[in-house]
Amino acid sequence: MLTCLINSGLKTDDGRSTTDEEIVFMMKDYLSEGIGTISNTFSYIIYYICKYPTIKYRMIEEIDSLYNNQNDTFTYFILAKLYYCEAVIKEVSRIHSVYPLISRISNEKDNIGGYTWDNGQMFCINLHAIHNHKYNWNNPEEFDPERFLYLEEKKAEEKELNEKDYIGNSFVRKNINIKDPLFSFGIGLRSCPAKNLAMIILKTMVVMFLRKYDVILMDKNSELQINYNNMLNNCEELKVKIRPRHNNNNNQ
Repeated sequence: MLTCLINSGLKTDDGRSTTDEEIVFMMKDYLSEGIGTISNTFSYIIYYICKYPTIKYRMIEEIDSLYNNQNDTFTYFILAKLYYCEAVIKEVSRIHSVYPLISRISNEKDNIGGYTWDNGQMFCINLHAIHNHKYNWNNPEEFDPERFLYLEEKKAEEKELNEKDYIGNSFVRKNINIKDPLFSFGIGLRSCPAKNLAMIILKTMVVMFLRKYDVILMDKNSELQINYNNMLNNCEELKVKIRPRHNNNNNQ
């Protein structure tokens, strides 16, 4: 994206340059994609931590342990240490993919699964099935953030933590074991370019919310109201009750 915008006035090898209309289209696409995925994922996070209050209070405990209640500021490096909160975000993304389907178009003739596919063939990949299949996950029907909690590994990485080497794919573990495939933002060269920014934004929203407020479902037996539209799982309705945390000194 940045390369395209920086070089917008330069001509490519084929003699053309990016037009203003194309730049506007790209910016609209990037902004709209981010709004839908972030807002819906955050709604799912709120739903599941309300359904599982023990998990919610463990997130609050982790957040409080890293912040001074007298200081409202927080940094990227503190966000990077929210291991359990990150595990919860990943588990929510696994069990309820905002984009349950993604598509790819082959650029050459190939043989896949014993079948020959021509150039230009479109493939639809069912991420929801991948994320909820027993072949890929132990007890996939259970909401269990522990499956993403590689705490000892994270502690070892923390010793060498700096802004440069921590920026990686927050949704795919280093040396990923294909037995735990989380592809919420796709994978490979065509994966979402903002997946790391999305994790930072979601962590920030979780911190800013849970530091000051508690939340419960209006109906503890309610189910998520989801409408699949334009390839996006939209949270249509989520009725909750929000109240200040009584042990927080910054609730005024």
